[in-house]
Amino acid sequence: MKRSMIQAAMVTTLTLTLASCGSPKKTPTSTTAKRSKVESSTTTSKVPSTTTTTTLPTTTTTTSVPSTTSTTVPFVAGAGCVSAQLSANEGPGGVGLGSETLTIEFKNTSTVECYLQGYPGLQMLNASGQSITTNVHWGSSVSVPSEPVTKVSLAPGATAYFLIGFTLGTGYGTEQCPTAQSLEVTPPNDKGFLKISATLTPYGGTVQNLQCGDITASPVLSSLPAGF
Repeated sequence: MKRSMIQAAMVTTLTLTLASCGSPKKTPTSTTAKRSKVESSTTTSKVPSTTTTTTLPTTTTTTSVPSTTSTTVPFVAGAGCVSAQLSANEGPGGVGLGSETLTIEFKNTSTVECYLQGYPGLQMLNASGQSITTNVHWGSSVSVPSEPVTKVSLAPGATAYFLIGFTLGTGYGTEQCPTAQSLEVTPPNDKGFLKISATLTPYGGTVQNLQCGDITASPVLSSLPAGF
């Protein structure tokens, strides 16, 4: 009986072994849904920074300053003489009867003819060149003869004259008047003047009413009166 149980066990074992060999082992099927991984793509367009440098051409401005040339305005032939075309000088003079007379000359230094007509202007200056009291009387006096006003034509290089007269200090006691060392002489009908050296101390008025600087002037003459 023991033998029969062993045989039965062997049959069972053989049956199991055959069953294991006859049935193919199924490999379990595993289905995995494979997702497509779509990578989110962010596209960044990188615009290169542009630096624009504008180079302006260097501009050099040259200002041309015209040269200044001093041009002498031509004098009009036959017109009135002006100080710029004349020279002036002290001429001969004389003293008598407590008064003094001087002659002043105008010379045409230009290249054209001009004329003088009328009375000159005068201003006395002291040694420092400062103006001192000057009272000019046009006409005649003890020291200046009466002369008519005429038109005096001056060719280039020609000379015209006028007289000035004044009272000296005789009879005025201790009264003192200033002495002029030069004169500013203005041609008739002109505003310019010419400066000449001349020493004079004109008195005028009375001791009680002293008038320093009184001068009598004649009109411009073509020639000096007799005696000068």
